[in-house]
Amino acid sequence: MTRAGAPNRIRFEIRVLGVSTAETFHVEQEVPDGWPLPTIGGVARPMSIEGPERRVVGITSTGTLTTIELEPIDCSFGEKDFIAEAGWLAAHGWVR
Repeated sequence: MTRAGAPNRIRFEIRVLGVSTAETFHVEQEVPDGWPLPTIGGVARPMSIEGPERRVVGITSTGTLTTIELEPIDCSFGEKDFIAEAGWLAAHGWVR
């Protein structure tokens, strides 16, 4: 699936889930014409951000913006540290 038309703006969103809180981070970027959109169940990450790809769990389009929702980072069971995960995203260009 590709986007045609002007301009091609993609917003990647990822939620960090804690025991009693959650935060959503995002990255918006322009992508070239013909850039293939990922599919639900596939993996993706912003081109401008280093780091692992995450599974795509949702895609919505409104006007010239497509939002790609990535699998949340679940810190609610104590296996991952909420502050560390949120800090890593913020340090690598993700915006709250």
